[in-house]
Amino acid sequence: MGFIQILGHAIPDSAIAGMASTIDAFFALPPETKRTCCVTGANRGYSPRASP
Repeated sequence: MGFIQILGHAIPDSAIAGMASTIDAFFALPPETKRTCCVTGANRGYSPRASP
């Protein structure tokens, strides 16, 4: 799971709402679809939950 916090900005509320809905849509995708966004060896992209 990830998070983002932006303070003291001039980003319009509509842009923030659009970003939030895009994030929600991405995380609602099936795991196999999200895995196509993995970036090995970098701190970006999608990282699936580690297996216990």
